[in-house]
Amino acid sequence: MMRPLARPPWEPWFEGADAGLVAQSAFGRFCAACERHLNEGVEAWDARTGRRAAARATASGWDDLLPLCVNCLAASEAAAGADLGDDAGLRPDRAAPFADAAAPPFTYVSVPVAVRGADEAGDASAPATVERVLVRGHTPAAVAMIGRFALNTPHHVVTSDGGDALLLPAGTPLRLLDAYDPRLERRTEAWVDAEIAADALAAAPPGGRGAALRSLGWGMRFTGFWSVWAQVLWDRLQDDEVLARVRDHPAYLGTRAA
Repeated sequence: MMRPLARPPWEPWFEGADAGLVAQSAFGRFCAACERHLNEGVEAWDARTGRRAAARATASGWDDLLPLCVNCLAASEAAAGADLGDDAGLRPDRAAPFADAAAPPFTYVSVPVAVRGADEAGDASAPATVERVLVRGHTPAAVAMIGRFALNTPHHVVTSDGGDALLLPAGTPLRLLDAYDPRLERRTEAWVDAEIAADALAAAPPGGRGAALRSLGWGMRFTGFWSVWAQVLWDRLQDDEVLARVRDHPAYLGTRAA
């Protein structure tokens, strides 16, 4: 699943304004690629070039302006081939609408991930295996997008037996990886929060459902990872009202329903 974005019309006040703030005002304070909450700041991204957008918004660049986190921007700029065309990856502002998400290009899975390199780093406290939520692509475009933005971090590899591993550079303990590229850790935290919210909704008596829905809304607002919440809640509850709350959450500006 991917949060589909509806680009609003260009407004005169956008001209010359900070491009990151303009992108945020249109699509919410969330990365358009990994969907994390942008509490450390928003990067303006030019989807046409795959690189940082001009500092000031322009009408000519509006159709390709999206908000990214610093890690997704760095990955995109480092990727071979700057142009993110329809054959190279997906763009959330061109994704299938929410109502057509029966066969999503992405799904999320919570799996054990082997951590390799901790011994070389001399970090005896690092576990050999950690539970992490990874994103899987089910179309060539989705796989390309995961690669372009390194959505499972640049250190994720598929092992010879089909498992998942994080290959850490020598001297890099896992806690340092999570510090400078927190996307994987935060996505996993959002998954756990979504599971807790789903359990609370499933157990809530009729009179307590409203409170459980409000709690869900607060969790979504501050964690980000819209698609993780949507997948977990739908898989667990199959509840159209809850899914509508996810779709229409006021913090997630510009989510396209149809």
